[in-house]
Amino acid sequence: MARLETNTWFQTPTPAPFDTDYAAFAESLELAMVTLYNDILLKLTGENVATAARFRDHHQEHAQAYASLAAGKAKGVPNSALIFVKTPAIQTLADESSTLLFLVGLEDQMAETYAYGLALLTAPDIYRRVVTTLPVESEHAAVLGTILQLAPEGLFITGSFENASVGDGTDPRRGFDMGSFPVG
Repeated sequence: MARLETNTWFQTPTPAPFDTDYAAFAESLELAMVTLYNDILLKLTGENVATAARFRDHHQEHAQAYASLAAGKAKGVPNSALIFVKTPAIQTLADESSTLLFLVGLEDQMAETYAYGLALLTAPDIYRRVVTTLPVESEHAAVLGTILQLAPEGLFITGSFENASVGDGTDPRRGFDMGSFPVG
């Protein structure tokens, strides 16, 4: 029987143990977010309930996606440390505005967690999942902040865009200047 040779350059590299640990960690955080949102839903009214429930469902979907990438390390349970740290704060939320502001901070923390992970991950599938999840968490924070009518420094994790700049299109770290790129 002839042996088939395989071309290893077609194969996706096996994720490093850190990457699968990170995927399991992310799954636990996302499940904790589901739990925290379930507790917070009781403090919201009207359209804010629907918005928060939709965001909670996003976290459930993210948890499932991370679990599928964790190489058997995912536990399928919420991160108990995160729940332990955040639950007392939820219990003290006195009104809907403070509840929404709490959620903005929580979503910002999730986005920052994923931004940090991008500097460490090497497995393409896990990296892609983080790249996909991070903007969703940021969007959650921005939507909730918009409901609260926060100013730009309150809508974005790093505050207002103090370092944002535009140019003539030659520097990929700068946006496009309206003067250099007129309409038409």
